[in-house]
Amino acid sequence: MPLPLMTNVLSQPASLQVRLGLDIDGTITSDPPRFAALAQRVVNSGGAVHIVTSRTQLAHQKSIEEIRGYGLPFVSLHCLPSFDVMQGRCPHGELDEFMRYLWGKVEVALELQLTHFSDDDPRVEWLFEAYAASIRFRTPAQIEDLIKWEG
Repeated sequence: MPLPLMTNVLSQPASLQVRLGLDIDGTITSDPPRFAALAQRVVNSGGAVHIVTSRTQLAHQKSIEEIRGYGLPFVSLHCLPSFDVMQGRCPHGELDEFMRYLWGKVEVALELQLTHFSDDDPRVEWLFEAYAASIRFRTPAQIEDLIKWEG
């Protein structure tokens, strides 16, 4: 069962180049102006930005307001389901409970057919390398590489 899409009011361009996924805490919040500039560059080049966070769905509206306050354009915000829900959804029983929860970010990225993803958690990086190697992963510190690579 796919994750429910929590979408804001921006429309998604029909033709996309980069489909970028960004985490909030520790990623966007590490340098909001830099991530807002990156997101704007992606949008200006015909791409789309999706926010994927482990914040609870109770924080959905507050998170939208926070991201908009940074001036960061985005198409959708995806809050992971509860810890318990993700235990049953993750098809990788070899993972420990917390990794099965974090795997939800990979699930969303695959569902949205993202081309790039940035997150500060090394466990999320490992999950992308193991289960979604086609998606270019960058930590917040490596995001300049993504900007140069795309430019």
